[in-house]
Amino acid sequence: MDTKILAFVTAVPLALSGWATANAQEEEQAPPYVTPVDTFACDYNEGKGPADLKQAISRLAPPDLPYAHELAWHDGNGHSHVQAALLGPSITLPIRAGKLRLGTWQQVVAINHDNGPRKRSIEVTIIGVV
Repeated sequence: MDTKILAFVTAVPLALSGWATANAQEEEQAPPYVTPVDTFACDYNEGKGPADLKQAISRLAPPDLPYAHELAWHDGNGHSHVQAALLGPSITLPIRAGKLRLGTWQQVVAINHDNGPRKRSIEVTIIGVV
């Protein structure tokens, strides 16, 4: 088992698929992508899908509603916590024959739901059997 931390500043959804495949040591593995931040989410989607997904999530949890978090902390990101919770903080995907098993156009993405760019990290643990 090998764990790496990917650190970056969020601005747009990030494609992470190639990183896991390039860092796999064994032919068949399952890398869980996990983010320890509750305004950030991991998912997989096609091409421009992350932008569409962000729009859809924003319609489900719009920024202008009165969230309890916002009423308590007044930090403008109550919606961010709800949006990220709808997608979740982690996904697990298989690597078979040394390749990440996604659909033709799918990619692993990290989506920042916070109200501005933030320094974030994603933990990728590659678990495998030889």
